[in-house]
Amino acid sequence: MSIPIDRVKVDTVDKKPLYLKLSYKGEIAADILKCRLNRAIDRTFPAAKLVLNFSTKPVLTQQVKDKLPKMASSMCIYEFNCSCGASYIGRTQRALSMRAREHVPVWLSKGVTKGINSAVLAHLVDTGHPIKLDQAFSVIYRVPSNLSRGARLRLLSVAEAVAINTRRPSLCIQKKYVQPLCLPWPTIKPTNPPLTL
Repeated sequence: MSIPIDRVKVDTVDKKPLYLKLSYKGEIAADILKCRLNRAIDRTFPAAKLVLNFSTKPVLTQQVKDKLPKMASSMCIYEFNCSCGASYIGRTQRALSMRAREHVPVWLSKGVTKGINSAVLAHLVDTGHPIKLDQAFSVIYRVPSNLSRGARLRLLSVAEAVAINTRRPSLCIQKKYVQPLCLPWPTIKPTNPPLTL
C-alpha cells in the first residue's frame, strides 16, 4: 500500500495582485473575511494574490440622486425677499416655480395690471421693484417625504405658522394662521403705551 505524498506547489511566476476595498467592521470580522476570501481566491484563481484594503469611510456614498433645483421643490415653506427688505413666508404643495409664478406673473413685467391676489404681487405692483425669481424666492423648510400625506400636510401648516411667528415677515400682515399655535411664545410688549382719553 502506498502512502500519498503531499506535493509542494512552487510558483513559477509572480502572482498578480487582486485589490479589493471593503468597509471595516472590526478586527474579528476582518480576519474571518480575509481568511474566507483568501481560500476562495486560492481555489478559483491560483495566479492571483488577494490584497484587502479596509476603510472606515463608506465605500458607496449615500446620495445617489441628483439634487433638485430649489424652484422644483414641493411640500415646502418658502420665503420671498424683495430688494427693499420686505419679506413674505408661504407654503406650497406644488412646485415652488408654479407658486412663484402666481406671485410674480408674466404680465407684471409687461406693464399690464390684472387681478392682484397675493401680498407679494400687491407689493411689487405698488413699489415697482424689479426682482429675479430664482434670487427672490428661497426654500426655508422641506417636509420629509417618508411621512404619510396627511402628516405631511399637517406638518406643512405647522411649519408655516412657526416660520411666520419667528421671522415676522412684513408682507404677511393680513395672513391668518391656518394652524393655531399653542406653544409658549414670548409675549411682545407694544413699544407705545395705549392712548387713554
